[in-house]
Amino acid sequence: MIYPNRLLPQPNYKIITWHPALRKHFLIHFTTTKDLVDPITSKLKQSLVVYRTDHLRDYSNNLLGVFIVDDIYWSVQESNNKQYLLGEWNVGEGVIPPQVPTEYRKDGSRGYFFLRIDDCHEVVVPYQDATAITPVCVLLHTPINSNFWHFSLRWFCDGQDILEWDEKRRRRILTAARSFIIERAFFQEPFFEELDANLYTN
Repeated sequence: MIYPNRLLPQPNYKIITWHPALRKHFLIHFTTTKDLVDPITSKLKQSLVVYRTDHLRDYSNNLLGVFIVDDIYWSVQESNNKQYLLGEWNVGEGVIPPQVPTEYRKDGSRGYFFLRIDDCHEVVVPYQDATAITPVCVLLHTPINSNFWHFSLRWFCDGQDILEWDEKRRRRILTAARSFIIERAFFQEPFFEELDANLYTN
């Protein structure tokens, strides 16, 4: 078994900037269990959105298309190369393919859920407090050396990414963001198409 080459950044690839064509596409997010559904609400279990609320500040997902559902089982391993494999890809550079199973292996215990990009990007996060700020969810392409199809959901207030705020200040917004994800998560695999190559190749 080898790590799929189609997941790796290529020298002729570019960062995917926002394009209306993305609205019909979907994200997939892995969980540590296949037991996803809260029996009371019939929605995603709150504990499975993220291990720790502050981790939502840069919420990792994968764009379905070239990346397929089965790819969600690839799990990075502790190795001397882990930092590189999860590091930000430098545009124009080739990458070193991960070694299997020492650096990546399949983890069949994982579960997953889906998000529709059109339900998330530039959508206001329901939030109320005395500051009267309006958090907005924004989709950003954040490719890493082992996965070109890595995307992040980030949270902006008045044009500022709250990633730049201290943890205490952003905590309440991220709590609202967690509810935002729960409301939009779904479990049945959608029909998805491959992204137009013109959006990611030079």
